[in-house]
Amino acid sequence: MSAPVAPLPSPASLEAAPEAAATRRTAPPPDWPSDRLEGPEAKRLLLDALAGLVERLERHDGYSAVIRRQERVGGRLLAEQTLRMKVRHRPASIYVRNIGVQDGFEVIFVEGLRDGKLIHHSGGLAGRLLPVLELSPRSPLAMSQSRFPITEAGLLSAARMLRDDCRRDLGEPGASIVLDRLVDPEGHTRYRSRLRYDAPAPGRPFSRVEVLYDPGTFLLREMTFSDWPEAPGPGEPLLGGRFVVVEFDPSAVPSDRDFDATNPAYDFR
Repeated sequence: MSAPVAPLPSPASLEAAPEAAATRRTAPPPDWPSDRLEGPEAKRLLLDALAGLVERLERHDGYSAVIRRQERVGGRLLAEQTLRMKVRHRPASIYVRNIGVQDGFEVIFVEGLRDGKLIHHSGGLAGRLLPVLELSPRSPLAMSQSRFPITEAGLLSAARMLRDDCRRDLGEPGASIVLDRLVDPEGHTRYRSRLRYDAPAPGRPFSRVEVLYDPGTFLLREMTFSDWPEAPGPGEPLLGGRFVVVEFDPSAVPSDRDFDATNPAYDFR
């Protein structure tokens, strides 16, 4: 039986991060519309904003974060997971632990080590019985909990993906963008972008993508994507997945020890 999980800190930690002011100084937040904006102007504004976000994130060496994740994998919507992440950008390194359950799984990937493989140990009883595994990041077992390989995890990878998709869609009439603002359930104002495609095409795994951004830093706070309907027609698409940034600390830059399986704080054996 899983142990109860302590309440997570408020998402306000993102606004209060020590490097938030420095992040703002490197480039100002985008001049987001106060009212609904769509069409070519919205596409260009979003592309400029995402390009600036990628540039700012690339200046950081890394960060720690807590992410809530729920995805549809193999046609089945999995239970939501709460993940502790430590991310280093150079060399690309990531540590992930499921902290939403007792004895959750752990994964480590470091670019250039283990012939490009990650190491993984299962959670719970399986983690006590099964050995630590080395897996290709795109192997079926490694991707049994997510549609994105660990090599594409993290805020920088997500920002690059959104930027590249936006650049590709600039001249695409079948790709529509709407920019606006909303107030989330906690009372915070968020910038919002909503992408919608008219029809499936190569490079369009999702029919809709909605992203919420922090107004002060333009950091991603939540991303929701929808799959294509199983049959043509006006039916609503299925939820493909959702990621929510609960904590983000750019001052907590991981070291080599954070990606070492012998770290006594970890449960690799």
